[in-house]
Amino acid sequence: MTIAIAECAKGFEIVSLLPSASAARLRDTGTMPDVILPALNEAGALPLVLGAMPAGYRAIVVDNGSTDGTADVALAHGATVVHEKVKGFGSAC
Repeated sequence: MTIAIAECAKGFEIVSLLPSASAARLRDTGTMPDVILPALNEAGALPLVLGAMPAGYRAIVVDNGSTDGTADVALAHGATVVHEKVKGFGSAC
């Protein structure tokens, strides 16, 4: 189930993806959300973002043609990587 969308950007910060009560209900049912992270040249930001991902959430990094190794960094940090050739935030989501 994909219910959260986050945007990678300079200075990205994850505060909370779901209220704790909602997250607890999902954990109780064995269902946790996917988090879609559209990314273009975000290799420097991804370790912090992916490291802050709550346990049980699946990070899906949509690489939008990065040239800085974004996909490799995402894979190294356990994310699923999807490549989107059509440029733009809307295409990456």
